[in-house]
Amino acid sequence: MRGFEYAQRTLVRGGLVALGVVLLMGLGSALYGVTAVQQVVEPMGIDLRTPRILHTTFASAWIVLVGMSACVGWLGEQGPLGRGEKLALGGALTLFGAAGLGVLATVPLGLVSGREYLGFHPLLAVPILLGWLLLAGVFFRRALPGLFGRPVYVLMWAVGFVFFVVTFCEQYAWLLPEVFNDPIVDRRLQWKATGTLVGAVNLFVYGTALYLGEKLGTDPDVARSPRAFALFALGLLNSFTNFAHHTYHLPQSHTVKWIAFVVSMSEVLVLFVVLHGIVKQLSLSGGAARLLLVASKWWTAAIIASAVLLSIPPLNALVHGTWVVPGHAMGAMIGIDSMVLLAFVAWRLGETSPLRAHILLLNIALFGFVAWLHIAGLADGMARIDADPAAITAFAYRPAWLRTWLYPVLAVLGTGTALGLAALWWRWMPKAWSGRLSPGEPRS
Repeated sequence: MRGFEYAQRTLVRGGLVALGVVLLMGLGSALYGVTAVQQVVEPMGIDLRTPRILHTTFASAWIVLVGMSACVGWLGEQGPLGRGEKLALGGALTLFGAAGLGVLATVPLGLVSGREYLGFHPLLAVPILLGWLLLAGVFFRRALPGLFGRPVYVLMWAVGFVFFVVTFCEQYAWLLPEVFNDPIVDRRLQWKATGTLVGAVNLFVYGTALYLGEKLGTDPDVARSPRAFALFALGLLNSFTNFAHHTYHLPQSHTVKWIAFVVSMSEVLVLFVVLHGIVKQLSLSGGAARLLLVASKWWTAAIIASAVLLSIPPLNALVHGTWVVPGHAMGAMIGIDSMVLLAFVAWRLGETSPLRAHILLLNIALFGFVAWLHIAGLADGMARIDADPAAITAFAYRPAWLRTWLYPVLAVLGTGTALGLAALWWRWMPKAWSGRLSPGEPRS
């Protein structure tokens, strides 16, 4: 461990490796739906659940690792690395790497939890949590003095560190018999913890966007503006309320549902305003980073429409459990979160080319993919309203056109999205492993 620069480079590399696993597993999942592919792989004992668990796990890892790399970059600006900090950072990176290898080794063997987002074996949560605590210790040692006078992205990261620890532990409440034996309590607690965990991760993404906007832009106060603090406040509040979107079908107060709806809509609207402000003050020579931030702004606008659909209770009942939900998740995780993180990676690797063709093709494929998931989900939800319960399990209620075209179109558009991301990944992996993060830095 040489210093913060080395730690940041390692996190960027880890994020790109995680993204590579995401692309490979996502491509496998997309192709798995094609009947001809199923007929080949099923006799080989290949199960769709394995690539899905790896896909969702490493998607979370991609977002968290790159978000932390921005945080570590800020830490490096505060002074040289001390001996204790060096040991803590080295330990954190080692634990994260061991956890990633553990997931890759155990999930194909069927050692899984069966839970959403954290599908790996619960024992692997231990190195993740320990690594997170070590990194949080380094962060707070430097950030706590004068914390409330710092740019808002530092406050976002500070709350994100605390929230992650609390909600990550809460995710494993299902290991308690009294929770696991009560399906309603289990479901409520799972989605409450998951919603707050997503909120913690979002704070790292928002912080990265503001940090990058400060570095690339012409406004030195972009991370101290009222709208930036409004995003922080609403993101914080939404972390406590957004679980309600996933529990409409459980016994729950209507007041909780409407609070969740209003807060979520407000957060997404303010996020759009903040991203618009960041993009507006960026230098026109920002290259690929600038274009990716522009894409994230417009994806935020698109997700507002999808979020309205998911948050209004009657419509939620119609689309809950359909393809609309993964469509919304894909649009948010790739369109908003990943565009911001790809912008940070482009800036940190010294990417000077705008890569217009790469970014345009990626966004066209992603738009088609997300749109098709919404179309299929709406058709599914409407068709099952009057369906015979016996037909629901086998999806026999689906219209003929949907049964025919659902998976082939998903395979084509999903593959197109994966290839769009893979083009950027293929360009940036050599740069990330070249021993320096940008052309202006000395080779380690």
